[in-house]
Amino acid sequence: MKLRAACSLLLCGAPLWAQTTGATFGEVVRLGGAPSDAVLDESRGRIYLVNQSANRVDAYSYIEKTVVRSYAVGTSPVAAALSPDLRYLYVSNNGSSSLSVIDLSLDRVVRTVSLTAKPEGVAAGIDGRVLISTEGTSSTDQVDSLLIYDASQAQGSQVQPVPFPPPPATPTGISVTIGRPTTTFRGKLAVTADGAFIIGLSTVNNNSQTIVFVYEVRSGSILRSRTVTGQSTVLSVAPDGSRFMAGYTMYDTATLNVIAQYNSANVPFPLSSTGANFNSIQNMGGSAFAPDGAILYSAFNVAPATTPATRPQASTLLVSNPRNLAVSLGIKIPESIVAKMLILSNGEEAWGLSESGLVYLPLGKLYDYPILMPETTTVFLSWDDCTRGLAKASLRILNLGRGKLTFNVPDPGAALVAQAASGVAPSTIEFTMEPGRTNITRYYGTNLYSGASSNTGTAVSLNLSSPDAINIPNTIRVFMNYRHADQRGVVYPLPTGLTVAEGLHDIVVDERRNRVYISNAGYNRIEVFDKVKQRFIEPMEAGQLPHQMALSSDGQHLWVANTGGESIIRIDLDTGKIDGAVFFGVYR
Repeated sequence: MKLRAACSLLLCGAPLWAQTTGATFGEVVRLGGAPSDAVLDESRGRIYLVNQSANRVDAYSYIEKTVVRSYAVGTSPVAAALSPDLRYLYVSNNGSSSLSVIDLSLDRVVRTVSLTAKPEGVAAGIDGRVLISTEGTSSTDQVDSLLIYDASQAQGSQVQPVPFPPPPATPTGISVTIGRPTTTFRGKLAVTADGAFIIGLSTVNNNSQTIVFVYEVRSGSILRSRTVTGQSTVLSVAPDGSRFMAGYTMYDTATLNVIAQYNSANVPFPLSSTGANFNSIQNMGGSAFAPDGAILYSAFNVAPATTPATRPQASTLLVSNPRNLAVSLGIKIPESIVAKMLILSNGEEAWGLSESGLVYLPLGKLYDYPILMPETTTVFLSWDDCTRGLAKASLRILNLGRGKLTFNVPDPGAALVAQAASGVAPSTIEFTMEPGRTNITRYYGTNLYSGASSNTGTAVSLNLSSPDAINIPNTIRVFMNYRHADQRGVVYPLPTGLTVAEGLHDIVVDERRNRVYISNAGYNRIEVFDKVKQRFIEPMEAGQLPHQMALSSDGQHLWVANTGGESIIRIDLDTGKIDGAVFFGVYR
């Protein structure tokens, strides 16, 4: 009965919206438009910006904060890549079907290589050879969707096609859960940190298919591939190369199975005033893994899908778990990120391609700015006829950063009183449930009342506002429980997500450890209730949107089905850590 009461806290309602635009984090570097690609060169303190309309590459010094050099290249350049020794910058010219080679030590273009198809993505492996993805429209070569450029070969043999076996059919019941886009995405390539593998999205068979693939540099061959539908080709790769992002979808490099995909159910604050989800039709935005792999930074479009498409709304930097895409923080930035993100090797600074150029993000100073955050997202108030009076609870409001931080509390409605001790964080908000409040008739249950304000069981959700905070505060959800004197049981509140369908899904009893496990899909974790201590203890991380669970026959492991990806995971119950996974579907 106790845990049933906890599981009843799945209900949620529309938030009381009070968030204003207020302060933002970062600066816009105005370049007159979004570059088609950007390459970070830390050895020279530069970012190379591919300017497709001007047929050039601009070298932007992030130290001097200005463009210090420009290189004229071929027609309609679309992508660029550095050589492993940092001497050469390779630029793919889609309009002129060529590859420009810039010698950065000589500071000029030293070679233009003709190609047999229109190039798109470009990447250099650890062996110095250059992989080029093309539109696959050439009639010269049999497939010609991938080319390899090897400057060490004889003049007539420097460019060769890479055999590209067709990907297998997607198994029945398994698909990449994204819509068909109206946005046109060019093929892109990204190399792992060790240069051993190149991950790409490309078109094959005269543009009839889009596939994701893994290319092994040493053997010069495609290890595996799978067909994807409506997939953004904006790529970022985890530092250890074990997984990568393509748009807002995360893949496992070893299997090409989907690990997770951004979902509003895993965001603890509203993405917009309309409660929008991520836009799978105009799938704009990008991501970057922190150098230590502990955080994923990203921004993706949440504007409603329309025809014609509206301007992208990707001006919230999401700070996420890099293994299951659970979002912990939403930072307001001054302009939408529409494509690739770059990050320094020390993680202190990052940039994202934006509508007018670049958004500069001084991540190392993130917590020098005011960040407004409630200590918890769930407030529980309880009253019955045997404990007459006022039911009250206090919630601490924190400043996770620095600087003065003022905030406002929205009106919670006639059934609830919310009063801040001070309008400057850190502070507290006292919530009061008055059973006899004027014009409110309460009914037995949680959040059931009518009169001046009515509710049929949904959470009372409040969003704090602040002109100073650079973030969108997590939504506070209040539950008011009114029960008859003869109703027994204890309610143990749990934080759940803002989406009704992705709350608490399954419950498993572990008699050996005197524990109860509850899958919490909104937070991508397994809640652990200690029956001896009669309280929840440290939760266990799971995959995305965990639903059903099962104990292993020996009681050592907990198997968890992740509905946000294509796998089940195995948790070692002694360590509380994931120690295995089973992926579904076999891909070449």
